[in-house]
Amino acid sequence: MHAIGQYQQEKERYGLGRYSLWTGDLGLAIYLWHCITTEADLPSLDVM
Repeated sequence: MHAIGQYQQEKERYGLGRYSLWTGDLGLAIYLWHCITTEADLPSLDVM
């Protein structure tokens, strides 16, 4: 819930979202999805 609040505050402050995979909107969406589904994997972690 804290991450969603931070996202909304930053979007209101700057007028746009972030586009980075790990720290941007997509990264937040992936993080929240894993919180909801309780999956522990990360995309592309096997490649690193």
